[in-house]
Formats: sequence, C-alpha cells, structure tokens
Amino acid sequence: VRINAQLIDVETDHHMWAEIYDRQLTDVFAIQSDVAQQIAGALRATLTPEEVQRIERRPTENIEAYDYYLRGNAYLDQVAFAQGNYNQAIELYERALELDPQMAAAWSRISIVHSRTYWSYFDHTPERLTMARGAFELAFEIEPELPDAHVAAAYYYYYSSRDYQNGLAETAVALAAEPNNVDALEVQGWMYRRLGQWDRAVENLNRAAALDPRSTARLSTAGETLYYVGRYEEAERMFLRALAMNPADAQALRLRALIAASGSGDAATARALVDEAVATGQEGALSPVDDLQPWWLLRVVAGDDTGLLDRLSFSTFGGDSIDYYLAIGQLNVLNGDLAASRAAYASIAEILERRIAREPNDARYHTSLGVAYAGLGRSGEAIAEAQRAIELLPMERDAMWGRAHIDNLAWVYAMSGYHDEAIEQLEITLNLTGMVTPEWLRIDPAWDPLRDDPRFIALLER
Repeated sequence: VRINAQLIDVETDHHMWAEIYDRQLTDVFAIQSDVAQQIAGALRATLTPEEVQRIERRPTENIEAYDYYLRGNAYLDQVAFAQGNYNQAIELYERALELDPQMAAAWSRISIVHSRTYWSYFDHTPERLTMARGAFELAFEIEPELPDAHVAAAYYYYYSSRDYQNGLAETAVALAAEPNNVDALEVQGWMYRRLGQWDRAVENLNRAAALDPRSTARLSTAGETLYYVGRYEEAERMFLRALAMNPADAQALRLRALIAASGSGDAATARALVDEAVATGQEGALSPVDDLQPWWLLRVVAGDDTGLLDRLSFSTFGGDSIDYYLAIGQLNVLNGDLAASRAAYASIAEILERRIAREPNDARYHTSLGVAYAGLGRSGEAIAEAQRAIELLPMERDAMWGRAHIDNLAWVYAMSGYHDEAIEQLEITLNLTGMVTPEWLRIDPAWDPLRDDPRFIALLER
C-alpha cells in the first residue's frame, strides 16, 4: 500500500511538506500507527505519552471483527433514526463481538444503537435500556479510558432520562482526549439543543458535519438545527449536500419541504418535495422526521390530494400505530369524513390509555392523547392531556419538544373551539425557536377554525 501525505498552506497553495510511505499490507493497524507517528515527527509535533498510546491502540487483533465493526458503523452513521438500519448495525456489531468479545469499541457502538432504539420508540422498554447500559459498562471494564465508551455513556444518559448534566460530563471527558471525536461533538450538540443553547448546538453540529462530510445523517442533523433557528438558506445547503450523495434521502427531502412551509409558506414546493421523496421509492417519505410531528407536514402536503390516504399504511410509519392513526384522523377531517376521523381517534385513545397506564409520565403519550380526545369532541379531557404534557416536559427541560407541546396545546384549543386560548398559546410559541412560524400557520389547514378571527389575523401580521 502507498500512502501519500501532504501538508499544504491553503491560503497560498504553498506545498510545505510531502512524503510517500510504501508498506506491506500485513498489519493495517501497525501501518496507521507508524505513519501517524512519522508524520507527527516530520511536522515537529510533540506527542504526549497519552497521544502516543492512543495512536498505538488497536481496537482488536481480529481483522474480520474490525470489518464487521466498520460495516456496523456505516449503517449507524448514514441514516438517522431508521429502525432497519439500527437492526442491521446491531447484527453486525454482534458478529464482531462473537469474533472478539473484548472489543470495547464495538461494545460502545452497540450501546449507542440500543439507546437510540429506545429513544425512537422502536423498543421503548426497560430491557432495551438495560442492554444499552450493560454494553457501555462492559466497554469501560475492557478499556477504562476509551473515549468512545464515554460517548456511549453520554448517549445513554441523554436518551434514557434527559440527564444532560451527566451526559455533558461524559462528552467533556471524551473531547478532552479526542477533540475531533465526531460522535461526542454530535451528542453534545443534541443536548445543547434540548437545553435551548442553540448557538452552541449549531457550532457543534456544523463541526461534526465538517469532520465527517460523507455522513448524510450528520449533514441532515446540522441542517435540521439550522432550520429550527430560522437559518433556512444554510439549512438548505446542508440538505442539498446530503442529496448530492444520496438522491433518495427521504429525510433531507422532507426537511427541505419543511423549510418551504415554515420559511416562506410555500405549500406547492413542500408538496413537490414530498412527492419527489415518494417517487424515489422511499416508503417512509411520508413518515415522521425526527422530533417533528408528521401530521403537521401531511396536512400541508395533502392539499386537494384525496388519494394521499391511500398511500399511507402502518409500514409507512415504521409500525408506529399512534403516528399512523393521527395522520389518518387529520386527513379524514380535511376530506370531510368525520366518521372515519373519529374511528381513527378512537383507536389512538384506546392504544394510548393502555400505554399511559404503564408509563404515566411519558409526555409524548399525553400530547397525542390530547389530540385524539379533541378529535372525539372530549374537549375538557383533551385540554387536560395537552396541559399534562407541558407539565411533564416543560421548556426548561427540553427546548425542542417542550415548545412542540405548547404548539400542540394551541392546536387542541383550536380543535375544541377555544379560539382565545389557542391564540394566547400562539402568542407564546411564536416567540420561541421552532418549526411553527406565521408562514406555516397561513398554509396549514388545521388552523382554519381561527382563520377569520381578528386576533389571529393581527397576530400573523405582527
């Protein structure tokens, strides 16, 4: 193998240093370590003993296990919050660990997948969290100083309980050892978003995307964050970069549709972008984007398309019956089929009442049940459930979903005929960072009950 290393001053295009290294490809880890140290020496860089140790660290002695590990990384890193990819990643990490049970890096990564699987509600069970914690604890037992184990612990604290204090402490340890650890930068950025520290979140996630420019998931995450803070042109560039690598990236196409809706109130462009995603054969093109309730976009996309209902199924929503029935309920309202809408809302209520009996403090369940009760005409219960979601997950604990729950309360009020109360909530939420903007409210048919209210008109103008 031949490695050609060059150092170039990009401002002047002056080639400051170059070297060619020819090596027999018998031990890829030895080559990496040798070349890294020779380059450091050529550049007169002084390596600390800890840095030398990290350079010389081998993730495994089994090259086949390392291959499975890298393949697992590819599934985990390319598509954010996709159940099929998570299942594939777990299978590949498990094969790596069968070959080398002492591979701490693989234990760290499989822990991250388990934590994300729990967070995404693909398997929202205590058993999944036990697997996540057990995996990163094993990584620490094998390599106590491994930065990736600290990253896995950070994901666990974040996803299991929104424990940002411990999560940020773990990322700080990882980044002190490896300042360019992309996973540490990313999960730290995600926690900053929840804390409402948007500038720090943008900085972290933009840097992660720059350090790992082939990851469409990181580009989409950075773009999504720029979208939340209203930096639409920058967000659009991120999504276009992701689509240049993967034209069938349904998530990037959907997020571009959200930019069209929130940024300029352009429903036609939003519909065209979602249709483009569907045309690529992406079954999940009409399913939720991370952290964004899907029916908001579906209502705008629906327009006069009465056939949209026929394109939805349980599989479209990854088997999530709550999101499926919420979409069906809303679209049937738009189509004027109130009986079908009530049937869908009744199904949601039945499912969620059982889930809340098991998990009474899950805000997502309460906010969705509020919508279902409003659709069934049970206004008092609907408002109570929507308010309960805000109590369980206030803005102070989660600036993203906390704001979404306020939006949801406004919508429940509007559905229930409480116009003044709905507008009061919108007065609050339009001053916060998020997806619901005056432009969005102008084109979303869910707000038609308020359309002729002088206070609502004045609010949008102001």
